[in-house]
Amino acid sequence: AIDKDQLDQQFQPDSVSQFINTIPGVASSQSGASDPAQSINIRGLQDFGRVNVLVEGARQNFARSGHGANGSFYLEPEMLKSVDVTRGPTSAIYGSGAIGGVVAFELLDAGDILQPGEYAAIRARTKYGTNGNSKLGSATGAVRVGNFDILGQLNGRWSDDYEDGAGATVPDTGDATKSGLVKARWELAPGHKLVGTFIDYRSDFVDNVDAVRRDSKLENQQYTLGYTFSRPDTPLIDFSARTYKNITNLRQVRLNNSAYDPVGSRRGFEAETTGFDIFNTSRFDFENTKIAFTYGGDAFEDQVVTSGYGTELTPSGRRTAAGVFAQSKVTFFDTFDIIAALRYDRYELKGHGKLSPNDPSGPISLEGDRVSPKITAGLTPFNGVTIFATYAEGYR
Repeated sequence: AIDKDQLDQQFQPDSVSQFINTIPGVASSQSGASDPAQSINIRGLQDFGRVNVLVEGARQNFARSGHGANGSFYLEPEMLKSVDVTRGPTSAIYGSGAIGGVVAFELLDAGDILQPGEYAAIRARTKYGTNGNSKLGSATGAVRVGNFDILGQLNGRWSDDYEDGAGATVPDTGDATKSGLVKARWELAPGHKLVGTFIDYRSDFVDNVDAVRRDSKLENQQYTLGYTFSRPDTPLIDFSARTYKNITNLRQVRLNNSAYDPVGSRRGFEAETTGFDIFNTSRFDFENTKIAFTYGGDAFEDQVVTSGYGTELTPSGRRTAAGVFAQSKVTFFDTFDIIAALRYDRYELKGHGKLSPNDPSGPISLEGDRVSPKITAGLTPFNGVTIFATYAEGYR
């Protein structure tokens, strides 16, 4: 995990990869010299949903196949509060398909800007880099009124082509990116909290892969709405429910010529993900034994529409996935833990593309389901040190 203090004091990152790469077993890269899309690799696994990337609980399922990473996401580091990484197929409660692991990003809220007792505050940040004439402008405001607070943020990043170590300008390495965040929280009654988030992210850049140049415009919007209930006097109910929609649209125009793809040809990639998750944790104490039982379910649907030459390797289609899970954690004498979990997943996938107009195979249809187990044993001989062993299975 990396928290807000580390992000602010140690990194002040311009991209997600600058701090993700410091986590053991985890690596990240940008999709191109100017494309701000990020991809994450955990212990050698990435792409096609092997790593489940969550932003405020919403899945980032945008993908396009080619010479770069298949699975990628767009996120402004100024929005971040923290990131939590789970390695391996052990995350039964985080959703379907994550055999590589889970990377969960949490965004800023008003409490990160406001000091105790304050009702309004503004934070501004700017940055300038001489190589490439890079600039950052960021303004964040927060207001608290009674049991309601709201945060708003606007960001802009601009850069020209940078120079390499020999002083030569590297073409197509600049970009212009603008983004905004609104996050509101309302405590309806003691223990009852409603949280809504909206993200708007836009970037203009030239995608240059193997001397194939495309003018690119990226738009990404995300909407999340969540409800939680948790109070110390109700140990049997620690409830969370969330719904979300994430829309990523990349439009490209060819800038140089080739025999199969002339100047001016267009292609597009659009992915719309809609989903929800719901779970509850019940806690029991029996003398020197503590039990936490978590159970719930989640589901999502991807609608993918590609056009132009984008359909060659990334056809249009629809995917739905759903799962239910149960996990029990038993702690003995605050030193020995047993965690056991089961997860059931089911998916359906329909691809609308063909390899060629005369392809006789037609659209592809797949479906499947499976139960995946997990068990962990952990021993804490003294505070701060835990020795543990895990066996887990994942399904994708």
